Amino acid sequence: MQNRRGVNELVIEASAPVNGQVLTAELPRIVSYDMVTAAIDFGNANGWKPNDAGPVFKCIYHRKGFQVAVI
Repeated sequence: MQNRRGVNELVIEASAPVNGQVLTAELPRIVSYDMVTAAIDFGNANGWKPNDAGPVFKCIYHRKGFQVAVI
């Protein structure tokens, strides 16, 4: 989904848990498959818990990789 700022937002939800934590990654206009897997890997390494309830885990892609977004 592209928003007004010209970036894409990727929302990943695990299908097994009912209320699992959602991962939202803000990506540039041009997205590659590697960015999607990198977002999941980054989330797993930085506290995303898809099997536990919790607030949305949001990260932003920059040229050097992902960073946790401050909400």
